[in-house]
Amino acid sequence: MKKAGVFLALSVSVMLMSCCGCRISGSKQVAILVESKWQLDELDGELVNRSMVDSYTLQFDTSKGSAFGKADCNKYFSSYAIEDKNSISFSTIGMTKMMCENPKNENNYFSTLKSINGFLINNNELMLLEKGTVRAIFVKINN
Repeated sequence: MKKAGVFLALSVSVMLMSCCGCRISGSKQVAILVESKWQLDELDGELVNRSMVDSYTLQFDTSKGSAFGKADCNKYFSSYAIEDKNSISFSTIGMTKMMCENPKNENNYFSTLKSINGFLINNNELMLLEKGTVRAIFVKINN
């Protein structure tokens, strides 16, 4: 009986410590997410062909709760919400209306952003997820 009590106490302690570690790493992930500038590297498993060096970027303005960036030829903006440590969603996306050479690429990008409900950060990569599946991979770039 005494061994069972010690085992239960140790199990609960390990579980509590692991949860605390998750919260800290989750908070760090959110901080890295919103304090960095990201550039799209892959969309649905395919490398992105950028027409310009500064295209397909993603940044966050925490004071306004907005996400913004540049797609292939249009600038865009959206509000975003982070519900927990790895959950993110984007609202309706607004954009400039420049004539693009290949609007299909931008349309795919915006459609993907609308479907995102999660994220993970590993080293300098941001992975945007839809129901646990990686849809977009961004790399961290200098601001």
